Amino acid sequence: MSRRKPPAPDPTLSRRGFTRLLRPASLVAVAACIAAPALTAAPAFAAPNFTAPAVAASDRSALAVSDSEAPGSTETGGTIIRLDGEAPTSGQVGRAIVLPPAAAVDVDGSASELVVTVKDPSGVVTMVMPEESGGYRFTPTIPGEYVVAYSISDAAGGVSEETRTITVTGAPDAAVAAAPSVAAAPAVEAGGPDVRFAAIGDIHVNWDELAEAYDFWAQENVQTALFVGDLTNSATPGEFAGLKQTMDSKAGLGIPAIASLGNHDVSGISSYDLFTQATGGQKPNADYTVNGYHVITVSPGSGTIDPDTGKPSGASGGNYAYAQSWLQQRLAAATAEDPNKPVMVLVHHPLQCTHYVSNEWYGTGLSSGCGDGFQSVFDDFPQAVVWGGHIHTPQNIPTSIWQGQENRSGERSTQGFTTVNAPPLAYYEFESGVVNSSPTSRGNDTTPDDAGNNRQTAIVEITGTTVTIKNYDLLADQWIDQTWTWDVADSVDETKSYDERFPFNDTYRASQSAGPVWPEGAAVTVGDIASAKAMVSFPQAVPAPNSVGDIVHKYRYSTVDVATGEEVNSFLQWSGFYNLPMPADRRHEVWNLLPGKEYEVRVTPINAWGKEGSALTARFTSTEGSGGEGPFDPSSLTFDDLRAALPTADLLDVGFAGGTASDSSPAARPLTAGADARIENDPAVGSDVVIGAEGAATGIRTPKWTDAEYAALQDGFTLDATFRLDAIAGGYVDVFGGMQSGGIGLEAVGTSATTYELQFWYASPRPAVSLKYGQWYHVTAWYDGQDARLYVDGVRKAESEGVSFSVKPSAADARYMVIGGDANTSGALDDATMDGRIAGVEVYSAPLSDKDVYRVATRELTALDTMPPLVRVAPEPAGEATVGTAYTAPRAEAVDNSGRVSTMLEVTDPSGAPVPVDDPASGLRALAAAAGDGYTFTPTATGTYTLKYIATDAAARQNQVTFTVTSTAGSDGGNPGGNPGGTPGGNPGGGNTGGGANQGGGSAGGQSDPLAATGGPAPTMLAFAGLLLLAGGGVLLRRRMLRRPEGQE
Repeated sequence: MSRRKPPAPDPTLSRRGFTRLLRPASLVAVAACIAAPALTAAPAFAAPNFTAPAVAASDRSALAVSDSEAPGSTETGGTIIRLDGEAPTSGQVGRAIVLPPAAAVDVDGSASELVVTVKDPSGVVTMVMPEESGGYRFTPTIPGEYVVAYSISDAAGGVSEETRTITVTGAPDAAVAAAPSVAAAPAVEAGGPDVRFAAIGDIHVNWDELAEAYDFWAQENVQTALFVGDLTNSATPGEFAGLKQTMDSKAGLGIPAIASLGNHDVSGISSYDLFTQATGGQKPNADYTVNGYHVITVSPGSGTIDPDTGKPSGASGGNYAYAQSWLQQRLAAATAEDPNKPVMVLVHHPLQCTHYVSNEWYGTGLSSGCGDGFQSVFDDFPQAVVWGGHIHTPQNIPTSIWQGQENRSGERSTQGFTTVNAPPLAYYEFESGVVNSSPTSRGNDTTPDDAGNNRQTAIVEITGTTVTIKNYDLLADQWIDQTWTWDVADSVDETKSYDERFPFNDTYRASQSAGPVWPEGAAVTVGDIASAKAMVSFPQAVPAPNSVGDIVHKYRYSTVDVATGEEVNSFLQWSGFYNLPMPADRRHEVWNLLPGKEYEVRVTPINAWGKEGSALTARFTSTEGSGGEGPFDPSSLTFDDLRAALPTADLLDVGFAGGTASDSSPAARPLTAGADARIENDPAVGSDVVIGAEGAATGIRTPKWTDAEYAALQDGFTLDATFRLDAIAGGYVDVFGGMQSGGIGLEAVGTSATTYELQFWYASPRPAVSLKYGQWYHVTAWYDGQDARLYVDGVRKAESEGVSFSVKPSAADARYMVIGGDANTSGALDDATMDGRIAGVEVYSAPLSDKDVYRVATRELTALDTMPPLVRVAPEPAGEATVGTAYTAPRAEAVDNSGRVSTMLEVTDPSGAPVPVDDPASGLRALAAAAGDGYTFTPTATGTYTLKYIATDAAARQNQVTFTVTSTAGSDGGNPGGNPGGTPGGNPGGGNTGGGANQGGGSAGGQSDPLAATGGPAPTMLAFAGLLLLAGGGVLLRRRMLRRPEGQE
């Protein structure tokens, strides 16, 4: 599996983390009983026509030689198959045919045991097991030619086969003509349900755990096991052999299995043959009945279905569209037999936006959309119970079952069906955006540290039309407190209310739940307090009283600076609901603290449907010491810090000034706008923005990136985006990136009606932060070759240490970037496009410092700029002047955290009246930038003149420094010195506060450039200065705001 977006056709892509599951396996033959018809293949779909997997050219030495070369044996140039006698060439219907024993060996001794299969005239393939004598026995049920195949695989994956043909005569035996292609189910106990299934997903070569599950199923009198794909890790012959060995070792329990393939089971078209061989002749797509109840298997693939073998004509790891028509036909036929009976359907990938975490991990081809836009091939079949694995989620949460999509419009308003999570035998995974369970972790990992060794199974009991699903934790050896019962007859009955028909729909269950509550006396304690971090502990909350199996799902930690009210740290942590017993308390470190400050930590419990309880709070003060790296403190910036030029966004710098998308980076990439892209001015940010729509062609695409450009990212980079996301209708959207099986970007996953989680791809583990719809943010994704971070509005919010990062997509056709969406191999601009607005995107080929991340954020989103500029005048103005003699005031220098600042000089005479000022360099009066020696005016009266230097930043915040000059008459003393009464500026706490925004550049000195060409706030500032001049009759000298060329001091 690639990422959770609709899987790419490449079936070799593995789901993350699967290497944790690798185990050795060996091969033993597996038998399938064909004597009883209790478990039958549906007559409308023939069993598979098995053929041995293709052998690569390099393995041709493993192919069997003909009988004429070696009668009774096959030598493969390394593997020998030897029959101990000749097989019969004829037989009669209903009479057992005995096949001779056989032996096989590879010259290096690595060959596995033989597998013997029999293909009947109708194409049904059955695997037979050796008797005590070593021979094999089967009973033909219809006349015609039977093909017996002795086959073996060696350690290198080579497959050898020796076949014999037997002609059978006589009339078909009605009693066994419909013999199953999988072993028959045992009888149920007296007074028990009509049928009892077990269900699991994602075995991943965990053969010991599978054997353990078989023992439990036997204890529970299970009749048939349902395997919902990912039986293997890599679809190798050896792994499929391990599956056969385990099943054979438990064959004596009499529990047959019905299986579908998952993405890990498909590495090519031959994988389907390996599956058929390993499962006793089962088809990838088939319809079985167990005690009168249908079980339909659907496997990923492409092309068309072979009606004889059930195989797709092409391989795929996550697409089911090719089987859609066939599945609808089978559902129609099954429900026509009895409209009130449930129909089990096994599909490895869950349907998008159904049960828990399927908004992130899902397949394609059987459903589309989410919420009101959800639709599926199962909509017309309320009898369908669709089992999905793939996401490795446990059954301890009530949302692992889903029914219907209430409140859909039109004819879909009455439709619904059921999906159920098939619990894994391997590790658990959950939703993204939650910190790991380790108390000191700061990164997000979908597999918590305490969830890597878990296994569960579901037990399904059906009596008439009533389905009951119980869930068992095999590791804890106890039942899980989640049991789900409903009557399919009610689901079919449209005279009933929707909630009566589908009682497990999330709308209804959420309405019956409330936020968790704290036990009496619960309190938050804060310990291990340092200057930059502290440890927070608390007892578990409990679910509010309910009737829908609600749980405490997770907690939100929020740390707030008491003095400013600013939230300095926020993250989510799981409650540990997936472990039995649950831990009695939770704890985790909070970070991003500054020394010697008072903070309040707030812990909020959240239920299964995202409802929040009240917060527990506690206050503490961080220490004054240096207990580790603290967050960047903007107030620590010095004048010289702010004089430094900001780095250049050398790989990409996209803006939309003038209604056109353009790249201002040195790369100057030509950009292609989607047909539905729209650019307009947004007053909230004071610039032109691109407006996106989910599912529409609103992305802005770059050309393909070169190998050298991807190489520039590998050791570290910074990307940032200024955006507002308004809604997510589907499971996720992309703000920016090129993220198909590798790559970089920002992806948003919906988490509630008001919030979403922004994730940094393709870092693993992935940093993520929770954000709100409808709010502008500047987000920076940062990677230094080892760690990955997310900054929000210039402040570090999430960090993952020791990450792996595939910055280059594996698909060459997807190696480009999209602003407002994602790349794909087709080049379309509607891949995961977003409902919202983007003001700009930048990519740097180096990880920026915290200081520069903060400064870029305030430059790009001026609403963040709460700090006024700094201004200084050096040398200071002379303290004395002479009436009638020209006086020159020096120019000022101003800097700002955003890198954008302007200055002006206001002079008033002793009466407070404005004084005209000349700029010697330009000969202009008022509103002129200082140059040359500075500003000049001529005192006309004795007394004190006031010089006020005013600096204004991009957010219209101001700071000023004031000097006084004493003017005397009849003296030629000139300007003897500075004025000790001056009030030098540079205090960040001074100045005015105010709104304003621009996307212009920065200035920190007496330089000038054509203001109109900068895209900066010149018209606004000129108008402002002009109004002051008109109102007061004074003169304002204003340095022109400019965007300094990148890298220039």
